[in-house]
Amino acid sequence: MPSHAEPDSLRHLGFRMYAPSPTLASVVQCYWQVRCALKGEEAAVEYLYAKGGMGMVFNFADTPHFDGSPMSAPALFDGTNSGAKRFSATGTVHILGVRFHPGGAYPVTGIPLHELAHAPLALDELVLDVGGNLYATLCDCLDTEQRIGLLEQWLWGRIEARQGLHATTREALGQLQAQQGRIEIGTLCDQLAIGRRRLERRFKREIGISPKYYARLLRVEQARQLLKQPVLSNLADVGYGAGFYDQSHFNHEFKTLVGLTPYAYRERKRLVPAASFQAAAN
Repeated sequence: MPSHAEPDSLRHLGFRMYAPSPTLASVVQCYWQVRCALKGEEAAVEYLYAKGGMGMVFNFADTPHFDGSPMSAPALFDGTNSGAKRFSATGTVHILGVRFHPGGAYPVTGIPLHELAHAPLALDELVLDVGGNLYATLCDCLDTEQRIGLLEQWLWGRIEARQGLHATTREALGQLQAQQGRIEIGTLCDQLAIGRRRLERRFKREIGISPKYYARLLRVEQARQLLKQPVLSNLADVGYGAGFYDQSHFNHEFKTLVGLTPYAYRERKRLVPAASFQAAAN
């Protein structure tokens, strides 16, 4: 399976992304891999940013850390995150991941996604990999392409028998994405002819978070992308361009979800351009 991209800033981690097959493209955003050998006391420290998706992570080497805590199991389901995560690793690094589109995990798990938000859970705890058979088979694969092929078979086997997103949820997602979160939820409900509480319940069940929270993630993500541009913009213009009409609100929302103020984030990207691990955080 060909690589989708190999950003220069992530080559030191041996990072690659792989496209899903057409049959799974509506559910899986990408497969990704980090594989490298760090020398001595050398450590890799990167950041993963919340974008409303969920994923699965498989570790085949030394145990990495997330926010200072070791990865609790070799095969994890990573729920929707409320903010940025700090990833760190030493020694031999070999991680394979699946990143779902927002809502893509719903037909895979068959579980209301709000129950899986935030804290990573072992796949066998979710009865997604009883006895660790999937992980053990992945370990026996000869290469990455074979592992991804196995994952695709496993994912399709779970999705085939389950219903996907409700049409209203898909429409709400599309509207929020098209407007990059800059739409009032009440207006969205009016356009979809659905009550606000009903949409929120459906969204939490199938996406894992509320539509309002997803809109926040979209606006902050747009701001983050604007701050990464080589031409330094006025921070007020960045906030306005991302749908924030009050500078203090922009600063608060950005720091809550990214962990840094807009100014600190821009300076960090300017001084340390490689310190952004976006592969697994979409």
